[in-house]
Amino acid sequence: WLPDVVLYNNADKLASLSQISTNVMVNSEGMVEWLSTGIFHSSCSIDVRYFPFDEQNCTLKFASWSYDSARLNLMQKSNQGDMSNFMSNSEWEIIYLHVKRNVVKYSCCPETFPDLTYTIQMRRRPLFYVFNMLLPCFLITIVAFLGFCVPSDSGEKVSIGVTTLLSMTVFLMLLNESMPPNSDALPLIAMSVASLNLYHHGKHYSHSVPSWMAQLFFSILPKILFMKIDVPDQWLDRLILQKRGFKVMKSDVNNINEKSHLRKNNNYKVHKELLSNVYEEQQNHIPQPSDYSFTSPPLVLRAYNSSITRDRNHLHISNDNYTKPYDQTLYRSYLKSIEYIHRLVKQNDQRLQQQEHNVNIGQEWQILGRVLDRLLVYLFLIEMDFVRKETERAAPAILFQENLFRHQRTNKNGSERWVCTVNDCSCSIVLKNAEIMCLNGIHAHKNTQFSAHFDQVISGVKRKAVEDRKTPIQQIYDDEVIKFRRQYGTASAVPVFDYIRPTAYRKRQSVLPPLPKSISSIVVPPPLKITSMGQFFLFCDTPGNDKILGFASPDAMRFLGSCEHWNADGTFRTAPKMFYQSYSIHAWNDLSMKPLVFAAMPNKFGKLYEELLRPLVRYADSLSVTLAPRSVLIDFEQGALNAFEAVFPGIDVKLCHFHFGQNIWKRIQKYGLVKLYKDKQIRQQLANILSLPLMPPDDVTGLFVDIVEEPSNLDNKFLKLTDYILKNYIEHARFPIEKWNHFDLIEERPRTNNHVEGYHQQLNA
Repeated sequence: WLPDVVLYNNADKLASLSQISTNVMVNSEGMVEWLSTGIFHSSCSIDVRYFPFDEQNCTLKFASWSYDSARLNLMQKSNQGDMSNFMSNSEWEIIYLHVKRNVVKYSCCPETFPDLTYTIQMRRRPLFYVFNMLLPCFLITIVAFLGFCVPSDSGEKVSIGVTTLLSMTVFLMLLNESMPPNSDALPLIAMSVASLNLYHHGKHYSHSVPSWMAQLFFSILPKILFMKIDVPDQWLDRLILQKRGFKVMKSDVNNINEKSHLRKNNNYKVHKELLSNVYEEQQNHIPQPSDYSFTSPPLVLRAYNSSITRDRNHLHISNDNYTKPYDQTLYRSYLKSIEYIHRLVKQNDQRLQQQEHNVNIGQEWQILGRVLDRLLVYLFLIEMDFVRKETERAAPAILFQENLFRHQRTNKNGSERWVCTVNDCSCSIVLKNAEIMCLNGIHAHKNTQFSAHFDQVISGVKRKAVEDRKTPIQQIYDDEVIKFRRQYGTASAVPVFDYIRPTAYRKRQSVLPPLPKSISSIVVPPPLKITSMGQFFLFCDTPGNDKILGFASPDAMRFLGSCEHWNADGTFRTAPKMFYQSYSIHAWNDLSMKPLVFAAMPNKFGKLYEELLRPLVRYADSLSVTLAPRSVLIDFEQGALNAFEAVFPGIDVKLCHFHFGQNIWKRIQKYGLVKLYKDKQIRQQLANILSLPLMPPDDVTGLFVDIVEEPSNLDNKFLKLTDYILKNYIEHARFPIEKWNHFDLIEERPRTNNHVEGYHQQLNA
C-alpha cells in the first residue's frame, strides 16, 4: 500500500508516468519511510501587468484523493520549503517558498480532507527582456517622436510614419510571443496621422475652417504651444473686429471674405463700377433718332446676332437715310454687346476670386494642420510622461511610517533599497529579510492617504492574530499579502511587516494572559504543555530565577534514544524574553539531522546544562527509553562539555571543527597577522594548523611543532599565536586534543555543527 497523495491542480495528462516508483525503507522498529519522486506540471494564473519586472505567486496543492483526515493525516515539517537543493534558473528566481496545512470539507463527502499547499513566490529575471524588448521599444518611441519633427513638405513624414508603424507591428508580434496568451496587459503605443492628412489634403477642401475651430487653432492654441503662425487675412480682420468689441455673426464671414478679396483686386473694383454705371445710364436713357449719327460700331461692340449681320450686308444706309426702326435694332445690338462684355469680365473675375478663395481655404487648413501637429507632439510627450509616472506609481509598494515606498534595486549583500513614491522626495529605506535596516533622508511632503482596500491587509492581520493564536504573526501577514495581491494585483501597495507587527502583537496580547514581569513568575499554561497531537511536551520547569524550560515529545525521545550521535548548540537571537539563549539537541542518522529537544535557558553556566540534561534522562526513563549517546558535538563551551560528561559517563564529547578554525582566525586578526597571511607560504602553514583536527591524535603535537617553526622565525608575532594554540589546544590545554580531534569519527558522523547553525539561522529568519 502506498498513499495516494496527488497534485490537485495538476496540468499534465501523463502525470502518472512522470512519477518514479521508488522503494520503501523499513527499519528494525517498524518505521516505514517512502521517498517519492516525480516531475509535476501545474497551472498558475499569470499577471504580466508589469512584465518583465513581474512577480508571480503559484501554488501546488498536495492531498490524498480518497482518504480523509481520519485515515490519512498530512503534516508539514516546517512552514518554509527546503531550497537547499534548488537548481537556479536563468529566467526565474525563487523569492519565497512556504507551506500551509489546510483542512477542507468538500461537497461530495461529509468528512474533512487535509492538504498541504505550497506557495512559490518567484521573480522574473529582466536582463534578457531589457536588451531584447525594452531597448527596441525605447528606440521606436524616439523614432515616433522624430516623426512629428519632420517638416510636412519634405515628403519623408509618411515614410517615417510607415516605418514606425511596421516596427511597432513587429515589436507587438514579439511581445505576444513572449507573454502568455491569456494576458490582460497590452502595450501602450500612440501615434497620429491626422495632422499630415490635414496638411496635404486641406488644399482640396471647399469649405472654410469653421469659426469655432479657427478661434481655437488660430488664436488660442498657438499662444499655448508657443507658435508663430501667419493668420489668414479674413480671420485676421475678424479677430481685429472681435478685439474691438464687435460681435461677428456667421453671416458676416462672407462679407469679410469679399472685402478681403476686393482689397487685393483693385482693378476688378474699377471695372465693376465703370460697367455698372454704363449699364445704369443705358437703362435709364430713352434713345431718340436725333441722338444718333450712324457710324459703324466698333468691332468689339458689334452684336453677335446673325440676322442683324445679314441685314447690314444688304443695306447701304447713309446718315441721311437713317430711320427709327433700324436705330432701335442697332441700339439693342449695342446693349447686348455691353452685357456680354460685362458678363465675360464678371465671370473671369469670379473665377479668379474662386481660385484665390480656394487657395486661402487650403492655407487655412495647412496652418491648422501645423498647429495640430505641434499639439500632438505635446500630447505625445505628456502621454509618455504620464505612462512613466503611472507605471512607477503602480509598481509594488510597501507602507512605512504612513508613506509608500517602491522597490529601486537589490544590493549585492541581499538588502533592498526602496524609495519614496512621491516625486522629488529623497527619502529611502533599506530592507533585508523583511526587516527595516535603516531610514535615509526626511520626507518633504505630507503623509500619503490610502484607500479602503489598503486597510484590508491591516484588518485581516489584526483579526487573524486574535482568532488564530497558534499561527505566527509573520505567516499571517504573508498569507494576507498573498490573498490581497491575488485580488487587487501585484502592484497594489501593502504595508511593510515592521509597520503592522506592533499592532498585530498588541491585538494578540489583548486576548492572551499577561506577560510575566520576572523569569521566576513565568507559569506555563496547561494547553502549552502538550503538543497538537495531545502528547506531553514540557519535561523541565525549574523554579526560581534560574528557570529552565525544556520541551520534547515522546516520539522525539524515542528517536533520540535510537541515535548514537548527537549535536547540541544554542542561539541568542530567538531566545524568549527574559531568557538568555534557546538551546536545542539534534540527533543524526543516515538521512538527516533532526531537532528533538528544545530549551529556554537564562545563562550559559555549567550547572544549568546539568539541570537541563538530568530531567531529560528522567523523562526518557518514564517513557522506557534509554539515553546512551556515543558522542555529542558541541561548540567550545566548557560548561556544556562538563555537563554532558557528568550526566552521560563515557560519552565522547567532540568540539566543532568549524569553531576551531574560527577561534584560530580571530587570533590571527587580533595579533595583526592578516597582512602576513597574504603570503602564500605562510598561508599554507596556517592552513595546516586548521587541518590538525583531521590528523591522528598521537601525531598532532609533532606536526604542530613542524608547522609553526618556519613562521615563528619570520615574525615574532607568530609567537603569540603559537602560545595561544599550545595553551588552549596542545599541551596541558583547556580543550584536550581528543576533544577537538575528529580522526576516529570522520566516516561516522559530521565534524561541524553547521547543520544546527543552519537550523538556527532559519529560526532567526
